[in-house]
Amino acid sequence: MTGIFHERRFYEDTGLQCRHCKRPVYKSDILACAYQCFACEKDFFDDEAEPLSASRNPRVMVAQRIDGITLNTELEMLLDDNNEVIVFDNKAEAEAYLLEHGVDAEEMEHMYFCEATLDPLLRAIEAEEVTLAEISEELDYRDRSGGQRWNDSLHEYATMELQEVEASFPIANESKTLRLHWAGDNEGYYRTYYRDEATGDLYALMKFLDTRTWHTATPAGEPDMPLKDGLHLEIVEDGQVIRRENITRVNDYTSIGVIVDEEDAE
Repeated sequence: MTGIFHERRFYEDTGLQCRHCKRPVYKSDILACAYQCFACEKDFFDDEAEPLSASRNPRVMVAQRIDGITLNTELEMLLDDNNEVIVFDNKAEAEAYLLEHGVDAEEMEHMYFCEATLDPLLRAIEAEEVTLAEISEELDYRDRSGGQRWNDSLHEYATMELQEVEASFPIANESKTLRLHWAGDNEGYYRTYYRDEATGDLYALMKFLDTRTWHTATPAGEPDMPLKDGLHLEIVEDGQVIRRENITRVNDYTSIGVIVDEEDAE
């Protein structure tokens, strides 16, 4: 089976991609939703997924249950003679290697082909060939230049992939932060709308008494999915952050925003 490891868990491929960022989507951890996109940090229904691009052919690592016993829950990775994880250019290359080394097709059905797009970059960081500062500078350049790439060592990596690596180092970036700008109000439904500075996505803040719940929103303004647990929000006005909120997911349907810093009360 093919898929990815995310936060120490294996997610099997669905054959679908996010219609917003064009990255693969995986089965949602929320019962009320169909899929989730790790790049967009969103859960959603069927209609926001589309068939995966046929041209996508990522690098992979190979894993199996420890000692090849399917009842074991832990996985072991395929290593080379130096005890380093082997990264193949694509799944076909990995399958050819396994066949050459005596693994038959039936055994391969019980193996995991894990996307390893970021693995070489993580090893480069460990070897100090690439620094987190360089990744941050590259992301800033891409943001200012409308997506153009500057650092040759990072040219092959998508912006989302660099952001994922940057976010994986707690010292550099403890959690994903969304910078949001006011986009309108619907007082009859106690809603305030905000738009993401980076992506243009719409979000809805629903306020009732002392409760503040946050959702993604459809283009028509209808609240959709609760925000991911652990997100940080920065509410921006005239280029200045006027309020910061931390998101806590309390159940499958509700995410609460807790104000941690406010300079100009609403």
